[in-house]
Amino acid sequence: MFITSIDNIRICKILVVGVSSSFIANGMVFKRGAEGEIKQAKNAKVAIFACPFDLSQSETKGTMLMNTADDLLKFSNKEEATVEQKVKDSAEASVSVVVAAGKCGDLYIHFLDKYKIMGVRLTSKFDLRRLCLTLGAQAQAVICAPPVFGDTFIFDKQTENSKVLTVIVRGSSQSILDDVERAIDDGVNTFKALTRDNRIFYFLLNMCQNRKLISCFIIEKFLFIVIGWSTEIELSRQIQLFGEIQSGLEQYSIRKFANALDVLPKQLAENCGMKTTEALANLYASHQNGSINEGIEIIMANPAGGPAPRGPKAQDEDDDAGMA
Repeated sequence: MFITSIDNIRICKILVVGVSSSFIANGMVFKRGAEGEIKQAKNAKVAIFACPFDLSQSETKGTMLMNTADDLLKFSNKEEATVEQKVKDSAEASVSVVVAAGKCGDLYIHFLDKYKIMGVRLTSKFDLRRLCLTLGAQAQAVICAPPVFGDTFIFDKQTENSKVLTVIVRGSSQSILDDVERAIDDGVNTFKALTRDNRIFYFLLNMCQNRKLISCFIIEKFLFIVIGWSTEIELSRQIQLFGEIQSGLEQYSIRKFANALDVLPKQLAENCGMKTTEALANLYASHQNGSINEGIEIIMANPAGGPAPRGPKAQDEDDDAGMA
């Protein structure tokens, strides 16, 4: 699977279980059900229409004169026959899924159920475009039979490789889903910003593989980035070393840039109630000794016990030191 654009990475939030059960699915995932009775299709041929799957309506008002009840009956029967013929032609072309942009009319849904075709309605034109990209398709502007637009617009997806992927985010509450979605968006857009200049991307990739600048470790072929601002501390240390070997005025700007990276771990240490100067000094000492993965420990487990907390003594009439 090769993603050519981060815009093709979508997120689908499902309110169930926990975040640990999230996963990535090849292709598009839509959080909605089918329109008719057919809810599932396997090894399906898909027809995509960039128009509502409904009876067309004129932009202006029209007038029709009917003299007898037979005229009204013939008009109704002709309308149903036309709709059925369109759906029947698609069924004869082995179409098992119809995707429409907009509304799906009740009459069309009735005949879709009759010919065992699953109908899907998409309200977003961008989702329709991504679905076409996933299937390698081009949406048809009008409802017509397959022989009219040929095999180009009837799609049979037989491979797991996809140009679009969807991150299925699962969580126990809507707020958790929103937080995870924002985190994914931030990470994807950060990667997009890095890849604008190939030199920056390949430099960071090389440093990450060599584990010189980026604080990381590899477990079973998975790359884990260490949190706690250890990466920023190591970058600041390396930049300071680079500034020390400069002889011109550039060394001052390089040192200031290195000091700017200390703001992030310093703020984290302050939020945790630590002594910022002492915490940064310990981090720099650890990184100097080769522990480049060490960062700010925001969770510190202490053994139970110790002196009892000070508080008011029990009230006693014979005790002058007691509470009044």
